[in-house]
Amino acid sequence: MISYGINIKPFLNKSKDIITVSRVVALLSIVCAHCSMVNDDVSISTRFIGGFFQCFGPWGVSLFFFISGMLFARNNKKFGAFWRGKAFSLFIPWFFCSTVVYLYVSLRKDSFDLVDCILSVLGYSSSFWFCFSLVLIYMILFALPKNKASCVFLVVLSLSYRIPLGLGMFPKNNFFAYINPLNWLWIFCIGMLCTNLLCVIVEEKANKVGAFFATFIVSLIALLFVLGWNSYKGIYVSYTHIFYVFIALLFVVFGITLSAVLVNYRKITSVLKWVGERSFSVYLLHELGFAGLITNLCSRVDSPIFVIIRPFLVICFCLLAIELGRWGAGVIGMSRFYALLVGSRFVKDGVEK
Repeated sequence: MISYGINIKPFLNKSKDIITVSRVVALLSIVCAHCSMVNDDVSISTRFIGGFFQCFGPWGVSLFFFISGMLFARNNKKFGAFWRGKAFSLFIPWFFCSTVVYLYVSLRKDSFDLVDCILSVLGYSSSFWFCFSLVLIYMILFALPKNKASCVFLVVLSLSYRIPLGLGMFPKNNFFAYINPLNWLWIFCIGMLCTNLLCVIVEEKANKVGAFFATFIVSLIALLFVLGWNSYKGIYVSYTHIFYVFIALLFVVFGITLSAVLVNYRKITSVLKWVGERSFSVYLLHELGFAGLITNLCSRVDSPIFVIIRPFLVICFCLLAIELGRWGAGVIGMSRFYALLVGSRFVKDGVEK
């Protein structure tokens, strides 16, 4: 199959596993950002880990966009068929879960407002901006010629926008900093251009395992250095930071290579695949009390350990709630409807379903 001027190689099972495990890496990064808060009067070590998580948080989004680009390049559906599929895999769980999360927060604070609810669902005042931005990116790509030149053009255009954004020449509100697709077209289209990357990694891994593992180690050390330095200096490399592009690319290399290492261990892979297939559900629902409650409880103990365990607790309790809901839906014969609402996602034949 030829797509965007690229001769698409079929994904092997290990390539699909790498994608699924990479979702877990990206998810962990995002959850870290949402439970990184620490009190002002805590110890230096606790504040350092909190800052570490805050810096680490924004990078997972770039990996999600990169993966989405890799999969979109393999899409061979026409416009109508593509959006019909997204209605079930994206729009329904996005609208349902974001509305539930908003109702939970607003009713708990007794502050429901219809306009604010719509803005929250669309991501202007919530973390659901990823879904809206992704939809806008899909629409832009369908509007342009389906060739490699379009991808390159969008990468250049997106990076040209991010430079003045990082220099403070645009307002850093939720639209310019988050929803605007120009923020993310560069990494999405790079993912499209690298859609055969996993095939190359899997096919050539046996001959280049040393260089492959070295790439993972170098990216890990570089990321730890950046995270540590930023945490020590109190620097927050947000989505609009001038150096975000470089760190995001480094994180993508780290996430993909780490996943490629982990999939060689069968037991670890089976667990991470299970989590990865539910990563979209966790992303949609982890702020439904899980992140806030666990952060609040752990903040009562001044210990870096209680900061480190937060994202893992959030993900575990969120998965537990999702599976309990799945069990309950199964009892009343509504398993498929429940899976649709909470956004269960799978990758089949290298294409996101």
